Amino acid sequence: MESDFDMDSEYMYHADRLWQVHIHPEDEEVYRSAVDAVLSGNPELRSIRYRARKADGTYVVCSTRCFVLSDKNGDPEYFGGIIIPE
Repeated sequence: MESDFDMDSEYMYHADRLWQVHIHPEDEEVYRSAVDAVLSGNPELRSIRYRARKADGTYVVCSTRCFVLSDKNGDPEYFGGIIIPE
């Protein structure tokens, strides 16, 4: 994440928003839909494919699986996931 995509860290707050700027414009709807579903309480582990812009300006296809851990009230507390460039 840090070297390939020029991210400050592999750990970040509001990762969904920070990562969204790397998403190819034609894939933004797929990405946003998956993130919104997870953040709205859908317990399903989401697996999506999309293009993401690397630090050098080129795009690479990525596969992502994400999840949310909720607090005792059911409110989202931790968003986690893995991004695998193909």
